[in-house]
Amino acid sequence: MSSQKTETFLSLEKKPKPATDTTPRLSLEKKRHNTSANIEDAEFPLPPVEATHSSQSFQPPLSNGPDALQFLTDIREASDHGKLTHTYIEDDTPYYCGAFYKSGGARPYGLFEFPYRASFNPFLPAFFINALSHEGDIIHDPFGGSGTVAIEAARRDRIAYSSDINPLSKLITAPRIGSDVTLEAVAEALETVDWENGELAALDLPCEFFHEQTARQLRILRHWLEVHAPLRGSARDPIAAWIFMVVLARLTGHSAGFMSGYTLPPNQATTVAGQRRINEKRGETPQVKDVQSIILNKTASLLRNGTPSFNREHKIEVAPASNTPWIKAESVSLVVTSPPFSTVVNYGAEHWLRLKFAGIERDSIAFSHIASLADWTAMIRETLIEQIRVVKPGGYIAMEVGEIRRGAVKLERLVWHAAEGLPCRRLGVIVHDAKFTKSSHIYNVTNGQRGTNTNRIVLLQRM
Repeated sequence: MSSQKTETFLSLEKKPKPATDTTPRLSLEKKRHNTSANIEDAEFPLPPVEATHSSQSFQPPLSNGPDALQFLTDIREASDHGKLTHTYIEDDTPYYCGAFYKSGGARPYGLFEFPYRASFNPFLPAFFINALSHEGDIIHDPFGGSGTVAIEAARRDRIAYSSDINPLSKLITAPRIGSDVTLEAVAEALETVDWENGELAALDLPCEFFHEQTARQLRILRHWLEVHAPLRGSARDPIAAWIFMVVLARLTGHSAGFMSGYTLPPNQATTVAGQRRINEKRGETPQVKDVQSIILNKTASLLRNGTPSFNREHKIEVAPASNTPWIKAESVSLVVTSPPFSTVVNYGAEHWLRLKFAGIERDSIAFSHIASLADWTAMIRETLIEQIRVVKPGGYIAMEVGEIRRGAVKLERLVWHAAEGLPCRRLGVIVHDAKFTKSSHIYNVTNGQRGTNTNRIVLLQRM
């Protein structure tokens, strides 16, 4: 049975008189400033939240190094965007609640704009990377997805590691943190494509999605990409790899800026039969699209804020989260990740057209689509065992999960249970009140009706 103890916290409308301190003190062990050093055995209780404390922006003290005690103390005492933090303990789990980073609004950094289901809000990894790592540290995301964590790590002069069981993740992430790309270089490369008489790739693109002339352009381009950016081998021209990524971003969608006719949003693809029904309902067929112009327009948008400085130490690989032998033991300073939310997203079905264009067999990928919460918890434990192997003593794992089944299931409880008995300290759960679904960050959707309405991050520290 759940028991909850609520601490005294401030209201912006009315400040109560100072009350007697009955705040439960949370035992946390402080780590040394050097993340590779041993951890002291002494306990350091967190101070209570004072009733007279005023709101302020949360600014982790980077100069003193990543420190669990200081980080959690600052979270308890301040939060961003006008909200004060409240904390409580439930089932021996400390919760830290508030609004710690932006949840929408202004357009994000250009490189983040790749449509992908269940994408991170980029401010989330930025929050933890800033607070819990230094420049030059290795940051890893074992569920790499669209590459948000890798891009944010590269932007902040960390070494980006990312892995995902879906080969698309590497195709769409590596070019955005690879060698410098310019709009001029992309335009020059596209001029070398023989759009009229080029050889056609053996690629069957459904006429329900693409006009025959558009499909022909895409087949010519796909053959060109196979020559200049082959899926296998290391001889991938960085500009060609970038073009490959942009095509995957703009292959299908619901506006003139996509290569298909009108269809579902670009982070999901309907079936051929479903697209046929959409066409019939709208009384239209796919229009001819200028593939070259679409690539250039999207490139300009992605590059509008520039690119991170190139670092040859970045590593993007195809691998399950529970088996990353390419990462040395005790080399990673921080893991920031978000596992698939049980059966919420069927990645194989929603990426089928992208996989088809890339020449990847969907059945060859062991996508995670777990119906049982017990099996999901077991998958999380296997993942944590591997991530604890690669994280330095004193380093951190920040695993973001959420609410499923209309809020009836809080997945952080399952992660907390999965970490029990492993060589890590379970520091707490940080709850950011996002007010909209996980996949809606990229579109600024605010319906908050289904999926997860909060970011719930379980924070662990490697012993």
